[in-house]
Amino acid sequence: YYGTDRPAVMIRGNLTRSTYLTEEQVHQKGAIVLWLKSRDFLSEKRTPLGQVFPDLAERFPTLEPLPDLIVRWPRTPKKLSGRFGIAYIPPHPPARLPEK
Repeated sequence: YYGTDRPAVMIRGNLTRSTYLTEEQVHQKGAIVLWLKSRDFLSEKRTPLGQVFPDLAERFPTLEPLPDLIVRWPRTPKKLSGRFGIAYIPPHPPARLPEK
């Protein structure tokens, strides 16, 4: 949200909590989805996207999973890291690159 591009933020995958972002804008511009899979990145117990956002893949069928993101927890005495899932919702129709 604070970036120079001023991206819109959808909170918990729920557009009713994000009054400045519409589903149509997500379809037009695309989006990145981020969710906590596991507080311990080594854990085999991981929360899948469908459990966190049950209807997201149905609403955005072009959603593409990306490799997990491992982030160190900044305020832990041990060097613990969390595992975050990332998925990409490409614009629909896909954005065209400018011709040279």
